[in-house]
Amino acid sequence: MRREWEPEDLIEVWTLLEEDQQRLRNKSGANRLGFALLLKFFEVEARFPEDEAEVPAAAVSYVAQQVKVPAEEWGAYDWSGRAIKRHRMEVRAAFGLRECTQEDQVHHSKPSASTTSPKPTTAPHEPANPTHRARRTALTSTNAPRAFWR
Repeated sequence: MRREWEPEDLIEVWTLLEEDQQRLRNKSGANRLGFALLLKFFEVEARFPEDEAEVPAAAVSYVAQQVKVPAEEWGAYDWSGRAIKRHRMEVRAAFGLRECTQEDQVHHSKPSASTTSPKPTTAPHEPANPTHRARRTALTSTNAPRAFWR
């Protein structure tokens, strides 16, 4: 994740859409800000941040303004509690994904006809960004790249 963001890029990438705002309605304080940042980070990176420092400060400030929570609350977000586990589940669901199970891992570790002759995953005119591709095709973890599993 890049650290420096121009204002135009912040607006384009980190602006919460109406559907994002709806997902925030039952959340407050650090959980509200934390969920919003996890959602947008996942949209950009197709994974969750490892810790609070991985999310750019400019994005924290911009999203905090949108959700009307002080940016300092980001430091109070609980990275090991039940809330973040629930938030991750909600974010995956928002993208039509689910957490990878051991059964999925076994299934995907076996070679199949489709893996022996790989096909291009994007059309020449499509961006290679996996999140954008996932949104268009509603991938689930049973057919998504491993980057979508966490």
